[in-house]
Amino acid sequence: MKYFKFLFIFLFAFILFNSVAIAEHAKLFIQGGIVADDSFSFDPYFWTIGSGVDIPLGSLLSITPEVNIISYEMKFDSFWLEGSAILNANFSNLFVGAGITKWLLFANKSYFEGTDFALKVNAGINGESMRLRAFLITPFDNLFKKGMVIGATFGISF
Repeated sequence: MKYFKFLFIFLFAFILFNSVAIAEHAKLFIQGGIVADDSFSFDPYFWTIGSGVDIPLGSLLSITPEVNIISYEMKFDSFWLEGSAILNANFSNLFVGAGITKWLLFANKSYFEGTDFALKVNAGINGESMRLRAFLITPFDNLFKKGMVIGATFGISF
């Protein structure tokens, strides 16, 4: 767990100290989509909306910190806040990557709960001003077995 904290501190320091260079080359995106559990039934499914930034680390790799709000039926009396950091490999317009994510549940204006860190795997297509992505989230203590979350997002980039 302390390695994940170190990764977040490193990411924050990297962004802070290289903010001028990042601002010139980074690509901001806003996205929306759907999220469901590993039954693939999409019953129920949740809406997600969020944003992130692709920060290039050379010609092949990029790191993507992002934040998403996940809500059932767009009712925000309770919602999940998902933060993640993903290292992507970019091949022309295609990308694949993996990283870590943590979800925080906000419910009834007084209830708060967080999940453990989990693995987030994603793949997608980047266009000039659009982004299409599919992702899978799986707990580290039960990799690719039970408790997974799947989703897809479509976004616009700037």
